[in-house]
Amino acid sequence: MGEDYPVVWIQSTNSGGLICHISKVNPSDCVDMVCDAKRKSFLRDMDGSFLGNSGSVIPEAEYEWNGNSQFGIGDYRIPNVMLTFPNGSRIPVTEKAPYKGIIRDSTCKYIPEWQSYRCFGMEYAMMVIESLDSDTETRRLSPVAIVSNGYVDLINGPQDHGWCAGYTCQRRLSLFHSIVALGKSYEVYFTGTSPQNLRLMLLNVDHDKISSDKIRVSRVIRGESLRRKRSMGLTVELEIGDSPPQFITNDTTGQMQLSELQEIAGSLGQAVILGKTSSILGFNISSMSITSPIPSPSDSGWVKVTAQPVERFAFPVHHVAFLSSLSVITQPVATQLGQPFSQQPSVKAVDADGNCVSVGITSLTLKAVLKDSSNNQISGLSGNTTIPFSSCWANYTDLTLLRTGKNFKIEFILDGVVQVESRTFSLAAQSVSSSGSSGSGGGSSSSSSNSKVPTALLLPKQIFLKSKSQCTRHPLGAIESVFTKRRTYGVGLCNLKTLLLFFASVQWV
Repeated sequence: MGEDYPVVWIQSTNSGGLICHISKVNPSDCVDMVCDAKRKSFLRDMDGSFLGNSGSVIPEAEYEWNGNSQFGIGDYRIPNVMLTFPNGSRIPVTEKAPYKGIIRDSTCKYIPEWQSYRCFGMEYAMMVIESLDSDTETRRLSPVAIVSNGYVDLINGPQDHGWCAGYTCQRRLSLFHSIVALGKSYEVYFTGTSPQNLRLMLLNVDHDKISSDKIRVSRVIRGESLRRKRSMGLTVELEIGDSPPQFITNDTTGQMQLSELQEIAGSLGQAVILGKTSSILGFNISSMSITSPIPSPSDSGWVKVTAQPVERFAFPVHHVAFLSSLSVITQPVATQLGQPFSQQPSVKAVDADGNCVSVGITSLTLKAVLKDSSNNQISGLSGNTTIPFSSCWANYTDLTLLRTGKNFKIEFILDGVVQVESRTFSLAAQSVSSSGSSGSGGGSSSSSSNSKVPTALLLPKQIFLKSKSQCTRHPLGAIESVFTKRRTYGVGLCNLKTLLLFFASVQWV
């Protein structure tokens, strides 16, 4: 009901037709649940001329709840996120919302002829919930659950009124009309991913009751010790972004972009991790939880976000704190020269309490450096030696050792400040067997067990092979693998003349 009108009665009985339910279920219009229509129509008697006293008549919105399946309404339609604890366990419906329909109190009396309730104790109003995202007509959010005081009401939204080539267009506005009691707290749950731009409106009420500056609220919680003798600091929740606009337009001028929000999140996280918040912000932050910025509804990345299952914490929350230490969880294992480690190292970033620190939200990287038994940095480590973090993990995939020796170790360094070393490891010199063919008589012979073999390949990192054949620059690892793995030396590299030059740089015993 949009306006207030005086009521003039010619004939009045309680059994008179006032509000009735609608039993329409049309998949082409309302998908798989009844349209809202008269389930969300109500009468508010301002002066008592109809009800005898000022009050309201609210519909039986829970009609056929868990009843006729054609109506598509029941416990099974409640959004999963509403019935899930943060740890993933299930919340019983009887615990969260034992009562169904629009919130009521003891003054409400059900009138069967009206299929409605007559209430005098609470003041009701129509609250409109509207998605202002660009996909408002194409992405379904319903059923939408409104929860308060143990009551849950489900809203489907309007039917499809469009016509496309003689058929309904299958486009419905994400516009939901709910009946609420003023002065009560409500929880709103969407079956689909919550819209980024949401408008809430109370129809036909004194708008001075709602101040626009109260739309965004920061929560501040003062921490105290168990003995309540001293303060343990503050927990502050805040949101960084543009203020909610009064009107949504396609003009993005002056609006914060996703890249800007990502940069801010990374900079704040880096300051906390490296313990620099005091010098940057003027006060110390011991830890911070950061929710990754999400793409705008017009961004192609938003489609991927909405395709994910809706959960209590749909968007990952990254814990960042002062980085106390790095820990090598998986140690490197080298088994063959010039080949990637058979077991690649993994390093974890933790705070003083051993909690995972999400370095991955920042641009900080981890660098791997090879050291010898005297703790000197040496060359001989190839692959991606500098990598980013994923959450609190830095997982290497292709580190390769290019030299033999004993008691090597890898030092992992973050921003030149925090470092950790791996356990020592060794790689013994690999033997090379030789073979040849006789120069006369066409016969061939293989080397005996007493043939000389190289004890080490004393070669530089790169060797230039020159011959009449087309030889190019080859890394030591590639050449070494040819000599130790293949009997036909030089195949794919150079001819025999080049191989003789190569053997000249090998020590023989």
